[in-house]
Amino acid sequence: MAVPRTRRPLLTTTLILTAASLLPIVDACYNSTGGYVPGFAPCRNHPTICCYANRSRNPRVVVTDGTSDECLPNGLCATIYVDSDGNNATNYWRGHCITKEEGACPSVCMTEPGNAIGMTPCSGAIDSRRWCCIKSRLCCDPNSSIDAEIIAPTWTPLPVQQTLNVPAPTMTSNNTQVIGSLRGVLNTKSAGELSAAAKAGIGIGAAAGGISLLALGFLLARWNLIRAHWSQSASGDASSIGDSEASLKKAPSAELDESNVFHEMQSNEDRRELYGDGGHHEMQGGDGCLELPHDNVRHEMQG
Repeated sequence: MAVPRTRRPLLTTTLILTAASLLPIVDACYNSTGGYVPGFAPCRNHPTICCYANRSRNPRVVVTDGTSDECLPNGLCATIYVDSDGNNATNYWRGHCITKEEGACPSVCMTEPGNAIGMTPCSGAIDSRRWCCIKSRLCCDPNSSIDAEIIAPTWTPLPVQQTLNVPAPTMTSNNTQVIGSLRGVLNTKSAGELSAAAKAGIGIGAAAGGISLLALGFLLARWNLIRAHWSQSASGDASSIGDSEASLKKAPSAELDESNVFHEMQSNEDRRELYGDGGHHEMQGGDGCLELPHDNVRHEMQG
């Protein structure tokens, strides 16, 4: 399906931006005043030091200049080449840096901080401890008024600040400057070493974090105990109330027991008199009338 003409400019811009984002990131280097220095690259053995390490020409070739530099263990740069007479020659000099932070790169021969300065070893070897800031050995004389720079055979960077003052990136044609600024932010430590203050801060922070975790654990344990106590108290009160209600429901109403009922004597409801034959009885006698002897005493019949 053909892409409409109105969408082609947008599609082209998107492709260009995508291709630009896929380009390799080039490390930018700066002089001691903060100015961008083109053509330099960080050294592999000293990531904060910049030399002409990205040139395509290898050292020790028959050219007078333009060869790739070697990054020396002492933090200096060395250009090794074969001169026009066929003799081996080496130029030593102080290179540049990826940041302006003090201690990230060797601070020697700073009479011209914005330029790379040629240097000469007093012993003629790269492990010399005394160096002159010019292409001569005038400072090597103990009676010379020119002071020599003292450089250890193996350079160790000083700890630098973790926060770098990097300007906000802007859209310019020179993208390497912006990328270099970002690189300066990422390189918070030189040679991967921490200062004593940083180590102390890490230790204090770790101790404070551990104490905070212990305190939090103690508070959580106390809270769980209090919640458990409250739950038990609430459940006990509810059970006592339930038992009281159940006892009230089960208690019988007070009524008279059967033993308290008054009973009457059994009766057949018939009225009775003394047994008799129903006739009137008189005393037996003859046909005549009898009278009791009398002694003038009144007698009654036993009954």
